[in-house]
Amino acid sequence: RVKEWYGWHFPELQGIVNDNAQYSKLVLTCGYRSNFRETDLSQILEEESTEAAVKEAAEVSMGTDITDLDKMNIQSLAE
Repeated sequence: RVKEWYGWHFPELQGIVNDNAQYSKLVLTCGYRSNFRETDLSQILEEESTEAAVKEAAEVSMGTDITDLDKMNIQSLAE
């Protein structure tokens, strides 16, 4: 459900991060896709190339904006 709901905001993330646990940790850590660029993801993602791909995708994402309430609901599912 986390991937389905968060996918509206950052659909490209699903194609880069396949592991559900890592995906959930990224959602919990960053919240909005605009936070990915400044966040150190090395504790979650093992490969630097994956981290770079996520950050680059977040910059050009075609996803829709989400509200604070949406973010809170998605993060509660990710926990």
